[in-house]
Amino acid sequence: MGETVQDPPAAPPAAEGDAPAGPSKSELKKRAKEAEKAKKTAERLAREEEERKAREAAASVDNASQNYGKLPLHQSQEKTGRARLKFPQLSEEMVGQNVIFRARLHNMRPQGAKIVFLQFRQQTETLQGVLVASGEKDENQVSKQMLKFAQGITVSYPFLNCQCYFTDYRLNHS
Repeated sequence: MGETVQDPPAAPPAAEGDAPAGPSKSELKKRAKEAEKAKKTAERLAREEEERKAREAAASVDNASQNYGKLPLHQSQEKTGRARLKFPQLSEEMVGQNVIFRARLHNMRPQGAKIVFLQFRQQTETLQGVLVASGEKDENQVSKQMLKFAQGITVSYPFLNCQCYFTDYRLNHS
């Protein structure tokens, strides 16, 4: 119960003629190697951090922001003169053109990070649209932010005004 702790015996004092013993050659090499390894690790981490920041900065730039987004309520304040097509009016001759239509979003399915399938509905007619992330040089560019925006559109959203590049025409006869 009443144990006392004793100090370890003191090292004998160094003789006056002896220099204090320093680290050995191998110990110095080991320390230098560890310092070099720590330096390389710090450089690698700094480089990775710079690359990560550059990737985030590049990802935050949205070159397609003019191609999508919420529009203010129009409420027939002005007439644009642009005709909106009904789905039965679409034909093979329109492939390669921009078309404008108004429809409800019937269904939306994301397929990975770079593609979204949208199914539009006008009364009893349906049309499938595909959004695919594209390169910066494309005039009809689709960015990853645009895909995220499209995924956030709810099916209960009343009507969408769409301007699309019409690329394919296929009829499904049920």
